[in-house]
Amino acid sequence: MTMVHGHCARLVSCLFTTRSSKHTSQSALSLFCSFCPELAFGLIESESLSVFFIFSESIDVLKIDAKDKIKFLNSWFVANKLSLSLDKTCYSIYGSTDIEKLKIHVKIDDVEIHQVDCSKYLGIFIDDKLSWQSHTDYVYSKINNFTSIFYKIRDKINFDVAKMIYFAFIHSHLAYGIEIYGNTYTNHLNRLMILNNKLLRILQNAPRETPVVELYANFNTLTLPELHTYQILKFIYNCIYHQNKLPSIFSNYFSQNYMIHRHNTRTREHLHLEHT
Repeated sequence: MTMVHGHCARLVSCLFTTRSSKHTSQSALSLFCSFCPELAFGLIESESLSVFFIFSESIDVLKIDAKDKIKFLNSWFVANKLSLSLDKTCYSIYGSTDIEKLKIHVKIDDVEIHQVDCSKYLGIFIDDKLSWQSHTDYVYSKINNFTSIFYKIRDKINFDVAKMIYFAFIHSHLAYGIEIYGNTYTNHLNRLMILNNKLLRILQNAPRETPVVELYANFNTLTLPELHTYQILKFIYNCIYHQNKLPSIFSNYFSQNYMIHRHNTRTREHLHLEHT
């Protein structure tokens, strides 16, 4: 579940399982959306994990809304022979002070739901400061484990195999979700960039004086800032020309400036971001 205070989002992730084998989680969620569209507006779902967003302009209203929505959600699940996995349900609050966070206590069947500073959703760690440091630390520790392995195998594999290994075990972790975590502070990305440079050098068995630009060119890949820009451009391109490849929520995400106003400006053909 996600709660939002002011103009910032608070994220609460709820994991629930079905009691009956006749219903899958996605079909149950689709049915729920038809009965409760106000909650469905802030719903993101996967096979078994769902995130609900609750928006409010004050912490007091947010507290009331959260309790009401949770109570309704739990009642609907019980009526349809479903259940929330309370031990795997948590919530985070964004855009409020630490003192304000202490005012909210969410319970389901007298069981208090844990408030956390960071939660994992579809492989992305989302912290309540939206700094993405938790996720960059996670990716760092994940790919750092390959350092010693690469040292041992670099003399036993050829260039093509080394390139395949890099894209399979390193690039895949760096590229996943970079559209989001790539917006973090530069110092958070620097650790990943330095480690990535090191892994490229090890796999290519290149001397220390080899320029970093050459390491990336050899594997035909991009640095993290370039990869972030590239993925954002791909997303915008798909929004404009291949909307069927994206979730329906992005169908009207972008429009052009001439759709907003009729002034004959030089930027009238530029994209206009609807949601901020």
